[in-house]
Amino acid sequence: MAVEWTKKNSGGDDTLNQVCILTIARPCPSCKVNIQKNEGCNHMTCAHCHYHFCWNCMGKFGSGPKGGTDGYGSHKCNGDYTEGAASNDSVAELKRFEFFSNRYNNHHRSGQLEARLLGEVPLLEKELVDRFGMPWIACQFFVTGVQQLQLNRQILKNSYMFGYFRSTMAPYVNKDIFENIQLDLERHTERLSNLLGYAITQSMSLSYLAIVVYSLRIPHSCACW
Repeated sequence: MAVEWTKKNSGGDDTLNQVCILTIARPCPSCKVNIQKNEGCNHMTCAHCHYHFCWNCMGKFGSGPKGGTDGYGSHKCNGDYTEGAASNDSVAELKRFEFFSNRYNNHHRSGQLEARLLGEVPLLEKELVDRFGMPWIACQFFVTGVQQLQLNRQILKNSYMFGYFRSTMAPYVNKDIFENIQLDLERHTERLSNLLGYAITQSMSLSYLAIVVYSLRIPHSCACW
């Protein structure tokens, strides 16, 4: 599952690449090679077989066995091109993949940004010692918090990878229960991230520190899932 996801998410999946092609291109009516429309004119000429056709109706454009440029004065468009079932299914599959891929990548990016918080630990520890007289060991909650965030982000990334394959590889997993657990962890993770980020930029009180420490306990229990 992980290998297949990495391949898809990095753009190395031939099937997914074909899905992307089908959403932005149409096959030549003559040779069936996919053609992308990148200009405004609806007169298309296939670079592979040199067939002339209309993008709107996909009919031959101009006279002659393969059409021609004389169609500008004679071609009558008889309707819009209707995408085939393969194209429609491909569009739906692409949108489905984008849903899971975007969330996977967002959690990956968040984890990278949150890892930078570890660089702020020395300054935070100094403030806690100077302002509150806390021993060094008692200041380690911040490091624990960032480490917990890293673990949560990894689990959330994996949950979206699993969610994409769940219906085919693990249909026995209840979708609603799975998504409720995922949502619960996501909410606690975002709250913890906000608390730790605030601790860096704002002056803290003992009551605020208590909130942060208490919040560390909740994501830990969820992250064990």
